[in-house]
Amino acid sequence: METSIDARFLQPLDLTIEVTETGGARRIRWPPDFRWSDTADVTPDPASQKLLAKFRQQLGRDLNQPIGRTEVRLDSRRGVVRGQESSAGN
Repeated sequence: METSIDARFLQPLDLTIEVTETGGARRIRWPPDFRWSDTADVTPDPASQKLLAKFRQQLGRDLNQPIGRTEVRLDSRRGVVRGQESSAGN
C-alpha cells in the first residue's frame, strides 16, 4: 500500500491465512501484519529496473502523442485547483 505522496513511503501488508475446523465448521482468520518502508533507503532491483525501463519506453511511445492545443498555460497546482477557478479545471 502506498502512503504519503509519490510513494515516499510504502506499507507492505502481509496476511497469514489460518484455516481451522472444529466440529465440521471452518474458521478462517487473516490477521494483517503492517510494515513501513521508507523508499529513500531502498536499493532498486536491477532486473526490475530493466523491466521498468522497457515499460517506460513503450509507454512513452504510446502516450507521447499530441491530443490538443491550448492558448493558455494550464495551472494544476493543488492550491489553485482546490481553492479557485483554474484553467486546468475548465
